[in-house]
Amino acid sequence: AGVGAYPRPVSAEPEWTGWIPKTEMPGSRGEDVGWIATANNDLRLDGYPYFYSSHFAPDYRYRRIAQMLDGEPAGTAEKHWGFIQDDLNLQAVAFAPRFAEALAADPELLDLAERLRAWDHRDDKSSVAASIYHVLYEQLFGLVFDDELGQALGLELQSNRYFWLQRFDAMLLSGESTWFDDVTTADAVETLDDLVQSAGHRAREILGERLGPEVDAWAWGEIHQLAFISPIRPRGFGAGWLGHPPFPVSGSGETVLRSQYKAREDFTPSFMDSARFVADFSQDDYVLGVVAGGVVARQGHPAFKNQVPVWAAGEALRWWIDPERAKAETSLALQLNAP
Repeated sequence: AGVGAYPRPVSAEPEWTGWIPKTEMPGSRGEDVGWIATANNDLRLDGYPYFYSSHFAPDYRYRRIAQMLDGEPAGTAEKHWGFIQDDLNLQAVAFAPRFAEALAADPELLDLAERLRAWDHRDDKSSVAASIYHVLYEQLFGLVFDDELGQALGLELQSNRYFWLQRFDAMLLSGESTWFDDVTTADAVETLDDLVQSAGHRAREILGERLGPEVDAWAWGEIHQLAFISPIRPRGFGAGWLGHPPFPVSGSGETVLRSQYKAREDFTPSFMDSARFVADFSQDDYVLGVVAGGVVARQGHPAFKNQVPVWAAGEALRWWIDPERAKAETSLALQLNAP
């Protein structure tokens, strides 16, 4: 009760029927492939008999993790650290060619189509095609739903990606849906290609207004910038000193390098992998890790944000387990005295 994801008859009777037996909870031990992975995705097998949830991450990140791990030897901790930085977008692999084909039919959008065709589908901060793809995709969602729902409700839906994104993508893959018709145009029935072209024009307008008319200046990192802010001074003079000034970042919500932006026209990352950690269980001396900040929470302390540059560069630190090596590597120490 109270989920609201499915139509249900109204009843005053309690709907709780009990717990899912522990042995029947969805999951994997990885015996068949030699690895285990999760990216907030749906782990249930087809025909799973219990209600579990209707709120899962799309499976693109999980499938990319599977591509990197499947058939690979265990490798090293450093190799797995490289996996964390992967910015290949499997959603774009599926849709960028489709978008390019539709855009190419409009001579005014041919330059955008060519960039999507040549794209390696990586959400690298230097990529122009990544900007075109993400802005176009966000605008396409609005064009599909806003005419029926209104912009306010359309934006509310768009903010809940775990609920709609893979359902929307299934519509795009099919190429047909009654939602594609713009109900405000009584004398025409729009197709998906029509909406992609309209979204392409909107993308050009948005990127042109923000980054100028030169398409080659539309790097993803120019609109996809992360800032660590302090609640004491989130913006304005001194905000960069109390927090950390904005800097370009790669990735998106559908890449292993998680950097999910908000929605529609705001591409500021709203959540990302703030802590990164890789442990080699055969290595007793250290693990690899970094946090998006520092290990001291006191404003102005040298260790308050000293790991931000390391995190931003995709690098790792050795967090020493061996007491003697940890002592040898120490630059600052906190001493707690009993009262």
